[in-house]
Amino acid sequence: MWTHIPAGGPLFQTHTTSGLDGVFELEVPIALPDGTPCNLQVTQPPRSVLYSGPVTLRDDFIVLVPSPVFLHGHVLGISPDRVSAVRIDEDHAGDPRFLGSSPVDGSGAFRCAVSAPSLPPSLQCTVLLEGATNYRVAVGTPDLTSPDGAEIPVPLSDIMLLVTTADGSPLEGARVAGGDSEQRCFFRVETGADGYAQAEVLDGKVILCASADGYGPVVESFDARPDARWTIALPSLEEEDSVSGQVIFSDGRPAEGAFVSATPVTGLPNIATDAMRSAITDETGHFEIKVGGRARFVLTAYLRSYGLSAPQAATSGVSDLTIRIPDYGSLDISMGPCPPSDASRAGVVEFVFANVDTLYEDSGHTTSLPIHIEEMDPGVYNVYVWEQNEDRYASGTVEVIPGETGDYSLPCQTAWFVEGRVVNGSGQPVEGCVVRSVVREWPTEAVNRWGSCQTDGQGRFKLLVPSRETVPLSVSRQGSVLLRSEGNPDTQVTLRIPGEDG
Repeated sequence: MWTHIPAGGPLFQTHTTSGLDGVFELEVPIALPDGTPCNLQVTQPPRSVLYSGPVTLRDDFIVLVPSPVFLHGHVLGISPDRVSAVRIDEDHAGDPRFLGSSPVDGSGAFRCAVSAPSLPPSLQCTVLLEGATNYRVAVGTPDLTSPDGAEIPVPLSDIMLLVTTADGSPLEGARVAGGDSEQRCFFRVETGADGYAQAEVLDGKVILCASADGYGPVVESFDARPDARWTIALPSLEEEDSVSGQVIFSDGRPAEGAFVSATPVTGLPNIATDAMRSAITDETGHFEIKVGGRARFVLTAYLRSYGLSAPQAATSGVSDLTIRIPDYGSLDISMGPCPPSDASRAGVVEFVFANVDTLYEDSGHTTSLPIHIEEMDPGVYNVYVWEQNEDRYASGTVEVIPGETGDYSLPCQTAWFVEGRVVNGSGQPVEGCVVRSVVREWPTEAVNRWGSCQTDGQGRFKLLVPSRETVPLSVSRQGSVLLRSEGNPDTQVTLRIPGEDG
């Protein structure tokens, strides 16, 4: 079981067991009041997601788990004892979203229970093999839910890799990572004392990146076929096998202490991690990285409080590279006049900031004060902070200066709330309505985060407001506004929806 507390907040993982009555006990490492909104995920062994959605934290609450959908099938073409699990994801706007996973039995069959109101026409299935090889393929959802299940052939071929030095001597401990050009299969292996390593690949074009300490990395592509043997020779690093240059700020000043990395260009994600080389700039901003080989590299520089530079391409032998550090700054924000001892008692602290000139908005959360925010564009910002443990609110204007950490203490006040109930014409509570305030001094991000909520089973709602003034309210459902009214922190508000008698 996993839980985000509050919604969009930090992630805690809780191992729980429940008996036949379905009762569970959830413990989190921070104090939270009743009514805190949470995102809860309930899983069932081995790794099936039964529920994923919002709940309201109380001493006792019920999680209604929808009837699961069973996705099942068979892995073919490979021994079942080689398969550690089958993972199923939904390709959500190019970002895979985990639905569940399942081991396979002796026949290669798997069965995974997922809880989802609807599923797309196809899902991503990843066959996780023992070792470090993954095979990913799109599978039709109707096949996965059919009585016979989906058939997932794994058309992998065994190949032998020999990594040597330039003179042909076997190289022990060389690291080789690779994958096919369509990014369906990835592997990572390490050579033994004889310089050999065995890998499994898909037939077709395979891209490899081989590296070892003291040698230049090599990026090669091969046409895979069963029982192929490939040899990769790594060049020794010579004195001139380096890329060097200077890291500077936008005004031309040298950037001392910047972390500079050089990563081979492969065309595939994550296969060049072992081949990355790095250096730290000296007091003049200069760096030198031993790279070697014929590979092309992408270099980036990072400096704390400033951020990450744009990538630049180079090859071994380049000595005049100039990398510019972006003009970022950072902030430390506390809530005054609270004494320092209050920092250790802070609960969940949410914050929103908006650039006065560009109108850029963002938000975040932490569990301690002061708030530290890094890599911010220079400029003037309005900042809003809500500390939930003691219900304190603060706001103010701050300035981000490139390369500096601004230290600000915002004036603090008691947090005010507009709360009440939404009822129908008969006075019965209405669940699932969205109540939203109109706080003109807040940016949209703050209104979305604090000034909008959904009514619970008793029709109740509670909204943070920046002052004791009356604020306009709206009640909507499924995007349609049902009622416009107003509320004040000094009184309980009853919002009656006309024309609804339940």
